[in-house]
Amino acid sequence: MSRVFSVTLVAATLVSLGILWSAEFTLGVPEEWVWDRIDYSHNQSFDALGWLLAIIVGGLCVLFFWLGARRLVSCSKFESACWLSGCLMGTFCWQWAVLETMPVPFGASRIPFVLYYPRSSGYYFEARYEIDSIHEFLSNYESKMNEGDVLHVGTHPPGLFLFHYGILQFCQSNPKVSEFLISTQPQSVQIGFAQLADNTMGTAASLLPADHAAIWLAALLTQFMGIATVIPLYHLARLKYSRTTSWQAVAFWTFVPAVIVFLPKSDLLYPFIGATVLYLWIKGLTSNLLRYALLAGLAIFIGMCLSLAMLPTIALVGLFTIWNAFCDVSQGGKTAVRSATTRYILTAAAAFILAVVVVSTVFDINLIRVWVSNLQNHARFYEEYDRTFWKWLVINPLEFAIASGVPLTLIALFAVQGSIQDRKRRFHPPHIWCCLAIGTLLWISGKNMGEAARLWINFIPWLVWMSAPFFLIDENSAQNHDRIARPATWILALVFQLAACLGTATCIDGFHLAMNVPADNVARAHATPASASQTGGQFTDDR
Repeated sequence: MSRVFSVTLVAATLVSLGILWSAEFTLGVPEEWVWDRIDYSHNQSFDALGWLLAIIVGGLCVLFFWLGARRLVSCSKFESACWLSGCLMGTFCWQWAVLETMPVPFGASRIPFVLYYPRSSGYYFEARYEIDSIHEFLSNYESKMNEGDVLHVGTHPPGLFLFHYGILQFCQSNPKVSEFLISTQPQSVQIGFAQLADNTMGTAASLLPADHAAIWLAALLTQFMGIATVIPLYHLARLKYSRTTSWQAVAFWTFVPAVIVFLPKSDLLYPFIGATVLYLWIKGLTSNLLRYALLAGLAIFIGMCLSLAMLPTIALVGLFTIWNAFCDVSQGGKTAVRSATTRYILTAAAAFILAVVVVSTVFDINLIRVWVSNLQNHARFYEEYDRTFWKWLVINPLEFAIASGVPLTLIALFAVQGSIQDRKRRFHPPHIWCCLAIGTLLWISGKNMGEAARLWINFIPWLVWMSAPFFLIDENSAQNHDRIARPATWILALVFQLAACLGTATCIDGFHLAMNVPADNVARAHATPASASQTGGQFTDDR
């Protein structure tokens, strides 16, 4: 199978990159939603040195994963934690190396535009200019949702607004910290802020240094949360698989293209929360530890306060719970298992409901009605923006595969194939079938017709989790080995995942920046001193 997989891997990756970089192919459905490509021809030279540096950093990351796999065979828990920490740092360096290969305003210089302008998200803008009091904001939030906005504001709970408001308040209250944060901005980010100041100059309000610091801090925190997804993901895999198998699987998260394409959007917060919920829930459920149920309930509440993208994760843990209670006969008597499962569900539900009641009472907000309004506003999106169901039924899985990385997607598919072939043997990885079932339902439901690369980023950790059985030596026992499985195939897949990530992230404009950022400002931004990004500017409400 290794030869078949390797040939398929190389061919599929090269074809996907060819499609991305060829102007002959439209990336989406014309007149409905199409991703733009980064334009390297408009007064911009190809940064060969930047690409070379990115390739070197990526190669060092692959070497790091290889060395880590060898050491994790017999190292201590402390050393394994150090390897995970090194994974975080390596991923951070890789992402910035890739960002620095792109011309203004597509690389790191896009950060100020994406987080500030309402057209890109709107959460910081709302927090900056609309929130005077948290209590007043939350008490009026249901009325705000009833206004029927079908884009960013109307389809989200209040958590993201409070996230940015808290960061802004922190920076305003700590000018020394703000000054330090601004001093850490790389030149590319300074160019973005200078360009933003130029764009907003002469209008109703000025951007203060605290705004620059808050936007930069929000971007760093979002990036860290996206990178840190590897921690709960690794421990989630460790519930069933050995250290080496888990490490081989989670290594692919470093090279997921969508994480770089959509940095610094808030969507990068959701994979971490979703993977954390999965780990807490399954760890507690399979070990009958009610304290994990409490933590899982609270984690679900936090996720639901940020986005309804948490709902498929809730469906996944629900399906896994049903399997655990009714299909897994390895845990002993069915009656005892179902009784323990009931207690676990009730404990998690109690934690979730208690959090809802406390927040609703203290801040005078009906979260249940807010969530219902969010769902209704999302449904109305397709009344205002036409979408063709059958076209997106074809496009969405292809887009998701490219956003995840074709090599990772293939590994997950081959893992599914292996599970089907071994269905009569002792080893049955239930998470594969649960992820596949929920993912299929989401796909055919038509809930997301367009932007699957971004909107489904929360489910890419599922692919990583599903891929773990591919790296088993003996499928009959997930924990019976501590050596690297299929080392050559693994390294080949990692290298091509790296190539897919670099080729995708440097090709796709995930924010239509070429259309939204005036091209003549690019040259002016390069000529603007870095200190100009600290002198402020003014804003235009382009909602």
